[in-house]
Amino acid sequence: MNCMCLNRLVALGALLVVFALGSFAAVAGAVELHVAHGGGVSYFDYDGSSYTPGGFIGIGGINSVFADSSQNIHVGHGGGLSALDYTGASYVDASPSGAFFGLAGAAAMDQDAGGVLHVQHGGGLSDFSFSDATGYSSSGAYINVPSGGDIEVGNDGTVHAGHPGGASALGFSPGSYADNAYFGGVNPTNHVVEDSNGVLHYGINNAGVAGLNYAGGYADTGAFIALGPGGAQQMDIDSGDIIHVADNNGISALQFNGTSYTGVGFFALGGISEVFVDSNDHIHAAHGGGLSAFTHNGSSYTPGAYFNVGGVVDITQTIIPEPSSACLILLGALVGVSRRRRSK
Repeated sequence: MNCMCLNRLVALGALLVVFALGSFAAVAGAVELHVAHGGGVSYFDYDGSSYTPGGFIGIGGINSVFADSSQNIHVGHGGGLSALDYTGASYVDASPSGAFFGLAGAAAMDQDAGGVLHVQHGGGLSDFSFSDATGYSSSGAYINVPSGGDIEVGNDGTVHAGHPGGASALGFSPGSYADNAYFGGVNPTNHVVEDSNGVLHYGINNAGVAGLNYAGGYADTGAFIALGPGGAQQMDIDSGDIIHVADNNGISALQFNGTSYTGVGFFALGGISEVFVDSNDHIHAAHGGGLSAFTHNGSSYTPGAYFNVGGVVDITQTIIPEPSSACLILLGALVGVSRRRRSK
């Protein structure tokens, strides 16, 4: 093969690699955020320094948004559950049939290791599975748990429901829930997160944060930290087990040492409606003025990007796929060809 043809082949191959990897390269290190607000769901790409908006879909009365392990986006709203996919430019139904399920007041949800969604709604807690082919289905499991709180599926598969009456630990098997334990001392609960040691942290409205252990029953750790006006209104946890919790005054970083909480950072910010920690440990705080990103260095917050979007009620993340093995093999082969050509 002559030099000109080889050079053209390498150039063409490089273009194919750019085409194949283009979307990945453009968002390397970024996260895909799906932000539920008063008018619907909006997409934002966050690369660590700025928000880039993408598609939008109008849905009224949204209470929650959750991305499952298959990257389907589930929206809980006044009329039920809606399942969406994001195409890279817009939102579409995640199933050609059955992308909606009527469920009054669908709100907080989480997914267990078997792929089952546990959804709080106006009448209690129900289970759902989702298929791209057939949409939503349920085993018929249901339990009457007050709505208005949060759902956290623990590492052991227990479904922990924080609600206006406290905390309920629920066992699940297809067709039924079991009421395994109840604790009223975290009342009323807005949010619950579990750390890497299995400790459950309950955000208590108009109070603060309390820690519970669970091993077939709840055991109070005795740890509690009071927060400012409004108490623990929004909360999430990062990969280092730092809890980021908002009250009326701003966002606080809390560290739990097994027996007590210590504040390890605070940022004044009023009107926070949601706190979400992404897979890169960036903290996204939705507030009256918009959406703001922060990093936490172990002792303080550093503010980052800002975007003006109002009325945010929930945030979730889908995972940006790594480049396929086929693309990597193609890239490696082309690099090899190029290197061999230069070595002659």
